[in-house]
Amino acid sequence: MPRYIDYKGKVIEEYNVTPYDRIIIVEEDFTYYYLVNPLELCEKELEQLNNILDELAYILKPSELLGSGLEEKLRDLGVDDKLVTEVNRRIRGYDWLDPLIRDEKLEDIHCFKPNIQIRVVHRDYGLMKTNIVPSREEVDKMVRLLAYRSGSYISFFKPVKDTVILPEGDRAALTYRSEVSEASSFTIRKFPRDPWTPTKMIRTGMLSPDMMALLWLAMDAKIPIIVYGPMRTGKTSLLNSLVMLAPPDSAICIVQDSPEMKVFHENILYLYTSDRIGFEELAKLALRKSVDYLVVNEVRVREEAYWWAQLVGTGHGGCTSIHADSLERVFGRLKDLGVEESLVDVVRIAVNTGLFIISRESDKVRIRRVNSIHYIDGLQDYVPVSDIVFRYDKSSDSHKTNSKILAKVFSLFEEILSINVDEEFYMRSRFLDLASRFGVVSSEGFWKLYLRYRYSPKSVIGQLEKGVRRFRLEKTVGFINNAIRYCPRCGLELKPGTVKCPRCGFELVKIDA
Repeated sequence: MPRYIDYKGKVIEEYNVTPYDRIIIVEEDFTYYYLVNPLELCEKELEQLNNILDELAYILKPSELLGSGLEEKLRDLGVDDKLVTEVNRRIRGYDWLDPLIRDEKLEDIHCFKPNIQIRVVHRDYGLMKTNIVPSREEVDKMVRLLAYRSGSYISFFKPVKDTVILPEGDRAALTYRSEVSEASSFTIRKFPRDPWTPTKMIRTGMLSPDMMALLWLAMDAKIPIIVYGPMRTGKTSLLNSLVMLAPPDSAICIVQDSPEMKVFHENILYLYTSDRIGFEELAKLALRKSVDYLVVNEVRVREEAYWWAQLVGTGHGGCTSIHADSLERVFGRLKDLGVEESLVDVVRIAVNTGLFIISRESDKVRIRRVNSIHYIDGLQDYVPVSDIVFRYDKSSDSHKTNSKILAKVFSLFEEILSINVDEEFYMRSRFLDLASRFGVVSSEGFWKLYLRYRYSPKSVIGQLEKGVRRFRLEKTVGFINNAIRYCPRCGLELKPGTVKCPRCGFELVKIDA
């Protein structure tokens, strides 16, 4: 087992990822630390564990040993829950790294070399040191285990794996001690287990119902959308929620190099690039399959940028993301990638995401927000002629609307969709607002409600309004419901039935019908 450092500081937050693994966020010397309180076994339990591990190969078939019924089989043999958990993580899990893999609040796990603390990127607190210090032998073993779990291998002869996909859908980059590095190392990019939805985006404050309604109309009109911003600002999460708003009867193709995007939609085709098959071949395949939307998780090279622009320029809808710190640099990068101005001139909506640090009571909290939504009138020598429709105001933690530019965007939508955009915009914004306040944030729950809305908008809105009226909205923009998972003020994930946010003190009051 690795060495665990004991920190004595102010406890900021505590939660369990398994019944036996407790996570504690502490502040010491103005720095946050991520502490794992691991499952501990006494000498007798360790002896039992070793006996169980020795005997399992003789008791169970290989399919039972690696299958989902392992825990049930162990309990049938009289093994208690504590040892079942430890056996399961040794055989099917990730040993001492298992609590970090299971923690859905982590976005990245970094081990750059042995004998230093593992680093993690937490959704709420950012980059932190953990109390876990693995030895050289433990890091070597973990790198081999991660490769094995992904169905691959790593060795002195093939010491680098830049993209391996774990069974949970997470992406790992591995190096094994050799001429490429002084020691083994691994980095794991973790992805949400439940796909991001529009209502979940709104609940966390990423953007307002009006902003999401505007992007929804853009998706219906098949207007290409580019999401840009620095790393870890929620670009992929926003794309995920946008694609979910594509018409239910449309066909969508998502091309990516790893399964970062998981969209809850009925007609969706996932394609992955590889060493043998590039983006161009997959884009042509998407054309032959007559998809309505082409989505690229992120354009990094000319091939991706060029073919995405080709397809959206021929009438297909689509969205993508790109790393850039300004709208001008978005098109500057596309120019550097060799994409002709005539191809990217079809992009009319650009969304800028940002990461902000704000104070909540006595704590500093990381929040992701859409910094701005731009309407692009066109390009002049690759320089965008644009106006800002929505802009984020950090002082009030809210978004401001430019009504004049919004009306201009509505005119474009009316020309394409031939509908009363003012009324449609209001209806969609109202639906998203009510659904998010009602706590419909899961992918399956939102999809069912979304299908009903598409069929009968006014009826669904009426039902939501009746539900919301059962609750008093005095101190909160939300209300208590067992489905609510996030604090409306700071975005902290809440336990069912929570009446007061443990981080910022935000109160939610339920009124009986």
